[in-house]
Amino acid sequence: MKLLYSFDGLCSFFAQKYHNLMKNNFLIVLYVLLFSLFFNNEIYSQTYTDNTPGTNSFVVPCDVTSITVSAWGAGGAGGAADNNPNGGSGGGGGGYSSRTFTVTPGQTITYTVGAGGNGGNGNGQDGGDTSILSLTANGGTGGRQNQGAVGTGGSASGGTTNLTGGIGSIGINIGLTVGGAGGDGANGGAGGAALTGGGSNNGNNGTGPGGGGGGARRTSNGGGTRQGGN
Repeated sequence: MKLLYSFDGLCSFFAQKYHNLMKNNFLIVLYVLLFSLFFNNEIYSQTYTDNTPGTNSFVVPCDVTSITVSAWGAGGAGGAADNNPNGGSGGGGGGYSSRTFTVTPGQTITYTVGAGGNGGNGNGQDGGDTSILSLTANGGTGGRQNQGAVGTGGSASGGTTNLTGGIGSIGINIGLTVGGAGGDGANGGAGGAALTGGGSNNGNNGTGPGGGGGGARRTSNGGGTRQGGN
């Protein structure tokens, strides 16, 4: 989740400086006032990013009256391959939502960042949902093991821009054994690449934000279960 915010006026720091300097010299006060306005306009646009899964909060800084929020759902994991020959299917990418909100300085905004799905020895886990204010960016679903159903992309709602994540591709065991690719995160990271050669392997991980994990690949006499990508 990412927030971009800009300071629109004098913060309390500059207000205090103005108050103290007014007692001494009007010209210095005027200089500080002009400098602080320039400082706000040119420098005080900041970005706040949180990629840590779970619930947290953000306090709107002094003089900030609007924030632009971008939220990504987490990617689903790829499916495992546990018999010969077989390929797991890729997980779906997370959705994306964005919008500009009017806020009040000092306002506390609670939000939840979705956790990426973990690959394992069976079906890939679903990605978690990310939500803040009216925005919800849903996670992609996990790909199924052994040529099972592909992971679907997470949807999104509440923004002026709402995009759905990419779908995974199916695992194959006919002729060429393939671990399916993960779906791309909407306006975000890439899905884990398909496994098309090199023997038995765990699925490739997706990249953040929102990329789905790739499916595992197990060839004849590959031995053991190959886990899907995260």
